[in-house]
Amino acid sequence: MVNPTQLTLSQLAQLLSSELKINQEDAVKVLSSIGQYLNRYWSVGLIRLMEDAAKGLNPDLVQRVLKVLERLGFIEIVNPGIINRRRDVKFPVSETKISDLA
Repeated sequence: MVNPTQLTLSQLAQLLSSELKINQEDAVKVLSSIGQYLNRYWSVGLIRLMEDAAKGLNPDLVQRVLKVLERLGFIEIVNPGIINRRRDVKFPVSETKISDLA
């Protein structure tokens, strides 16, 4: 399993790009939007996330990205429609590893 704190934004985007068969620029865009939002608000409803952070993004792509992020250990999807960022993990928003910031 991947240690989420050891990934840079580019590495996570590359992983998503490869797994979801999307271009890396789209992966960075979705990750940046979702990651910055969940770093600020650790628990959010899916509808609120889509309205605030994922506006203008393909809803199907956002759902697929969330499933991968859950599998990688960044988030938990609880009760239908509630997304929680794991409290011990923050999303990378730059090329610095989260573990380097501690």
